Amino acid sequence: MGPKARAPIPIYLRPAPNQPNVGYGVNGDSVTIMEQLASFLPEADQSTAWNHIRLDNEPYTEGWVQGKFLLMLDAETVGSE
Repeated sequence: MGPKARAPIPIYLRPAPNQPNVGYGVNGDSVTIMEQLASFLPEADQSTAWNHIRLDNEPYTEGWVQGKFLLMLDAETVGSE
């Protein structure tokens, strides 16, 4: 997660920035993506897609973040680290 090292990234209750925060993640936190809301038009900017995530470590916060804060790794990449 995140743009700058250790920068706090708000996790929202619902997929919109005007929603209450349920917590924060930081750059480098590992998350599980449970759902994604995105436009499927070819010209759509997927960095603005909302992702329903859960932090993989305590406090296991669950909520919504925009795709621009996520680096997607496939299972093969993760397994080789």
